[in-house]
Amino acid sequence: MKKLAEGYYQFEEMRDLTENVRLEMKVDLIDGQELDAEVKMVGTFWISGKFRKEFANKLGALIDQYRI
Repeated sequence: MKKLAEGYYQFEEMRDLTENVRLEMKVDLIDGQELDAEVKMVGTFWISGKFRKEFANKLGALIDQYRI
């Protein structure tokens, strides 16, 4: 955990979503509360080519739902 200022820390967290896909997050901890998180998705996987547009639209909508 890295101290950025009094009462303001940042820590890193990783979550394996599925085989070969991981979330790397930097989480802000301010006055003991986990607040904003910078999220980086890393990895590769295959999808059916005929569903690529639907997949991209759904993933984009999911990201927008949680984006601040």
